[in-house]
Amino acid sequence: MYHIHFVCASSQPEAMSVTILLDKPHNCFTNLDFISGRVILQIPYNETIAAIVVKLEGESKTRLISYVDQLGRPSGREHSQLEVHKVSEYSAT
Repeated sequence: MYHIHFVCASSQPEAMSVTILLDKPHNCFTNLDFISGRVILQIPYNETIAAIVVKLEGESKTRLISYVDQLGRPSGREHSQLEVHKVSEYSAT
């Protein structure tokens, strides 16, 4: 899922349209993936663009499963722990 947050200093921001097209869209990305694409602005009037900043945000979930207790001793039970990490990346043009 892609979230678009558009901030505009123009006097007519409601007339602008922003589309993000990824070259290789996927449901999931890893920290080793290279993400590329295009940001398309449709503006029906003349406007000066000083910068475009793209912020990609995501969440990583990892479940760790072990068969040892909290003291490191072998256990007959499965112990699991969920780790959740927020990731964020900026790109300015």
